Amino acid sequence: MAYYREYAPVGQTITLRATFRDGTGNLIDVDAGFPDVYVYDEDATATTIDAAVLASDFSGASYTIESASVTKISTGYYETTWAVGAAYDIGVWSDLWVAEISGVQVASYFNINVISGGTVTTQIVVGNTLIVVSLSADIAGTSGNTLSEETHLTFSTKYSPYYASPELVRLECGNWLNSIPDDTISLMIHWSSIEADMIATASTQGNYFATARTKFVIYDTALRCLTIPIDMGGKEKSLGDLMIRNDGKFNEVISELNRKREEWFRVVNARATIVPGQGFAPSVAVKGANDPDRRRMGRLWWSPKDLSYPQPGANTKLRRTDMRRFRKGFVDLGPDE
Repeated sequence: MAYYREYAPVGQTITLRATFRDGTGNLIDVDAGFPDVYVYDEDATATTIDAAVLASDFSGASYTIESASVTKISTGYYETTWAVGAAYDIGVWSDLWVAEISGVQVASYFNINVISGGTVTTQIVVGNTLIVVSLSADIAGTSGNTLSEETHLTFSTKYSPYYASPELVRLECGNWLNSIPDDTISLMIHWSSIEADMIATASTQGNYFATARTKFVIYDTALRCLTIPIDMGGKEKSLGDLMIRNDGKFNEVISELNRKREEWFRVVNARATIVPGQGFAPSVAVKGANDPDRRRMGRLWWSPKDLSYPQPGANTKLRRTDMRRFRKGFVDLGPDE
């Protein structure tokens, strides 16, 4: 395992790297015989290191890496290693890089976090996690037979949120999902459930809302599953109130699933205050429409059921105030007050 400045365990060898640039910021090689690296312990301060650079006196360094032990990786890019001694104290050490570019000295230092010991932790398997178990090919039984090839076993921990089940989704889709394992369907149910929670932004309770949310998750999961590239061979399946025929018109299937998904999306988004197919248009109200003293408006006519109209030979006017003509006939409103 490689170790770097960020975590330098006592007793391990770490890699130190640095780049050099010219006045324009471009990478440039240093002069021959450079760079040299000086490692200062945790007691060295920035003032101490700056004074050493100013005086070109690096005798206070705890460890010196000469240029011969520094490797040039590419133009202006250099690398070396440093063994963190077992007796070294933990703390923030410093590696000072000193070189010359065209005869002018350049220097800069970096922090090394020297650490010691370790920690004891316990592994906890939490929810919403995919566990992968890898079995080596050389694992042998008591008879000496090995696995011959590396084997991977996977399983999922409990998903949350989780508003449907693979059985409900398969009940809707039938044989269409035979090639998709339950773990995959469960993962898609989980993500569809997360989306359902984002759709219903306010806290909502009630059996009808729970049903609407489950229906949305089922259709959303079915849509996700049916868009996985699999062998689609010519099949026909009744999916709930949908008839799916896989004969080259799969786009129609996806469109219908999208339609059903959007229908239940609206119900969940409205927190089950509407039913499937109902719109969000507001109800129309007329001020005073239920006022008992509201004056009747409109033209009043005789009912043809009560009066036989004579053949009009001239203009005739008849008036009766207890009847009102509506689009679908006459209604007896009773006498005016």
